[in-house]
Amino acid sequence: MRERMTALYKLVIESAPGHDLIDLTDELSKVFLGGVAEDQSFKLCFAIHELMINAVEAVVKLGESSGEEQAAVTTITMTLRMVQDEVFVSISNQAGPQVVATLEEASRGSMESLFQEERGRGIMLAQMIADGLTFDQDASGRLTIELWKKGVNRGAGASHSI
Repeated sequence: MRERMTALYKLVIESAPGHDLIDLTDELSKVFLGGVAEDQSFKLCFAIHELMINAVEAVVKLGESSGEEQAAVTTITMTLRMVQDEVFVSISNQAGPQVVATLEEASRGSMESLFQEERGRGIMLAQMIADGLTFDQDASGRLTIELWKKGVNRGAGASHSI
């Protein structure tokens, strides 16, 4: 008997930070999730959008504090993977020190308190949409945020061509 093949789709984007990258990842996320039920696709695209804004802002802030040449050589990497009925998103970028502590604080906050804050709403909303969200920063300052959603309903005639 033949083993059942696992459907795997993967999209990797690596680029310099900027608002054009946010627009590009918005469009590519929509295409990548095109075969997913519309309500789930909309929520996942929203979460990806919020996380990408955070990544771009983190790199810009790092460039302001350490010199523009640092930001010029820094890239943001986004990986989207779909395995059967699960979607995995990974966004990686350089960030300032202690950013994980800030993210942990934002993810534990209440929505009411975050409405009064200038930052933190995006990460909390992404966390509410996902089944799981983790963040880790390595010794070099590279921050990776991973989000996953299980039980994604695939529609008939799904296409992943760009």
